[in-house]
Amino acid sequence: MATRSGLEITNRTPDFSLLIRSRLLERSSGIQRNASVPRGIRKKDQPNLSSTIWLTVSDQKNLVYYYQDTNSPGALWVKLDKIDFKEGSDVRKLTLVGKPDTTGDQSANFEKSEPFKFLAPR
Repeated sequence: MATRSGLEITNRTPDFSLLIRSRLLERSSGIQRNASVPRGIRKKDQPNLSSTIWLTVSDQKNLVYYYQDTNSPGALWVKLDKIDFKEGSDVRKLTLVGKPDTTGDQSANFEKSEPFKFLAPR
């Protein structure tokens, strides 16, 4: 390994895929924010106008799902290839209520749960 001006130079090629994914995530989230309605906005002449509560981005190539609550300072994500979706696997959930500062990779933080009970019409 050679050094120049105190910087280490290696023969490894840098992995730009993370940088590219990060920039694509920033761009798609930016587009969503431009179209979002701030919380608390109400207009009498526009009854169908509703506040944006969350933003999501799905990276289908890398199987990562990004989520941001509009009251939260940052985003969280789940690496779907780290979740067991096989038949017979436990039902799990990620609780975010009361945890507004939850950010980062949450793939390992899903907890066992009872299945959601749907209300069927009678």
